[in-house]
Amino acid sequence: MTLVLFALVALVAAIVTDLHDRSLPQGLGARAAVTLDFADAHLGDQRAFTELARVSEEGGLGLVRVAADLTGGGAGTVYVPVGPDADVPSSVATFGGRDDVRVAPPEALANSFATGEYLVTRAAGDREALETWAAQHRVSVDWAEADLVSTLQLVVREASFASSLLAASVLTVTLVLFWLSVRARGRAVRVLGGVPAWRIQLEDVGGFLAAVAVAAAAVVVLATAVVAVGQGAVFVPFYLRTLLVLSGAVVATSAVAALAVSAASWPTAESLASRRSPVTGLRGVTTVVAALVFTLVVSAVGPAVTAWNQASRAAEQQATWYALADQVSLVFPSALGEEGFVELMPAVGALLADAEEAGGAALSSTWASEPAYGYDLGEVGHLALVNQDWLDLMRRGSVRTGSGGLVQVPAGQVPAEVRDFLVPSLEIWSRDPRPGEEVYAQLQFYRVADGVTLPMATAGGGELEFLDDALVAVVPALHQTFDDDFLASLTSSQNIVLTGLAPTLELVRAHGLEGSVEVRYVAEAGALQAQYTAHFAWLRGVSLLALAAALTLTAAVGALITAMLRARRDFPMRLAGRSWAQILAPRVGREVVAGLAITALVVAWQEGRELALVVTVAALALLVSPLTHLAAARWSFTNLGLRKQ
Repeated sequence: MTLVLFALVALVAAIVTDLHDRSLPQGLGARAAVTLDFADAHLGDQRAFTELARVSEEGGLGLVRVAADLTGGGAGTVYVPVGPDADVPSSVATFGGRDDVRVAPPEALANSFATGEYLVTRAAGDREALETWAAQHRVSVDWAEADLVSTLQLVVREASFASSLLAASVLTVTLVLFWLSVRARGRAVRVLGGVPAWRIQLEDVGGFLAAVAVAAAAVVVLATAVVAVGQGAVFVPFYLRTLLVLSGAVVATSAVAALAVSAASWPTAESLASRRSPVTGLRGVTTVVAALVFTLVVSAVGPAVTAWNQASRAAEQQATWYALADQVSLVFPSALGEEGFVELMPAVGALLADAEEAGGAALSSTWASEPAYGYDLGEVGHLALVNQDWLDLMRRGSVRTGSGGLVQVPAGQVPAEVRDFLVPSLEIWSRDPRPGEEVYAQLQFYRVADGVTLPMATAGGGELEFLDDALVAVVPALHQTFDDDFLASLTSSQNIVLTGLAPTLELVRAHGLEGSVEVRYVAEAGALQAQYTAHFAWLRGVSLLALAAALTLTAAVGALITAMLRARRDFPMRLAGRSWAQILAPRVGREVVAGLAITALVVAWQEGRELALVVTVAALALLVSPLTHLAAARWSFTNLGLRKQ
């Protein structure tokens, strides 16, 4: 079981190393990760990249831009050197079995946003030079060093990582209980023989820690060798440091737990004189630990299922971002000002008309029901305004109108609050001076089918949300329905995306917008963000298995102690012909009743989420009680018959 404990620690160290390598790739020699935000800077993206290349070269930073690989293959990430001083290979090896990351030439940044994550790849990089330049241009800088402490601070905030540490701690306490229960009889004899208490404590705790340290050393050597052979020597230093820190924490926890439990269960002269069993002092501690572990197991089921569902949704979201890989948006430089933006509106409207005619202009703008902010949609959680091009785009993710994705809603069944919200707005947005009722009558409404999530872009920001409660209003045609003012606003907020970089650049030139707007890919940030969720889901699952192992071992130790305490009662009852079921019924019954009470409290606390699964896991966990008590009682009966107890 000690090996199982440190195998869990080795797995956690591997996950930490993987997350560290994703943010600070070892194969690239990353020294720090820098997130730059140009939201308040009066710099165009291309000028920003030019300036960054200069600062990188002068400061010896070796800046590399981290971007999403929108081809949908490989590792999902691509590295792009910003300046000529970045000495990078043609591809970068990754940890965890992922494909090598491709390194693209600086020209790949021609249509990317400057805001995002950068890597410092040179050890002597001048951080102050970058921060001084950023302050002059009102660029926000978030600098993260490539050290173990920073990475642990990042992952320790994740609940899944905390659950794995908790599982390791519980396993540690369980091992202490097992160790002391095995040595309880010898401890009592030594106390009776006059051996000093401090010496017994020192030898017992020292022996336990020696066993733990041997197991830790074996796992460290084996795991490091596996990483060196299977992943590459470049990952060994960080993995080894992480594994040593986590293993040291487990050993320290083991020492504290061993001292505390040993002191709490110390046999006294009075207990020896009254012929009480040496394991009596462990019974209370074991009962508390068993109840705690059972509570943790039952409580962990819901979060583990939620994490798994989130991982599944993340995979779906990542597929959606890849479906948007060829989608671009128009970016309007802040230097335009309001007057400059108004002057561009007719040209933007004409560009969208041509793009729509070619089937390359997709609209998605979604409002959440927030009465306090003037968005009262009644019973509808979200209202999405889309066109058919958006639905066709999402069809790549198997979202299909009328085929399990969307269900048509008759006009008479649309909530009055939705109609009251749309009608006056449509009258303002309409291209021709038409009543809002007339424009509203052209819309077709759908609701999201049960069990389906539909990707929609938030109004005013363009961030993707995956909704299961949206009412979808489909617009027949963008340019015929909305005026240039509204279309330009939707475009500037990325609520209208265009298909294809080359066709969009051609439209920009054809409508005289070259130099006035910039064309950028929309999917980079979202595709990167969707890549991390699965790791934490796996971590939660492994933690749940570790807790289940701790529950089994704790139940076994508790049953063993109970069997030893009840041996002189159980032995004559068994000889008298009583069945094991009759003998064990009282003690098993008490544990089952306590388990049911704990399960009811957990279900109430979690508000009935994943009720069926929680009850099933609780039932399986309660099944451990009769099995361990039966095995322990039979073992005790045999030993007593042989006068070994």
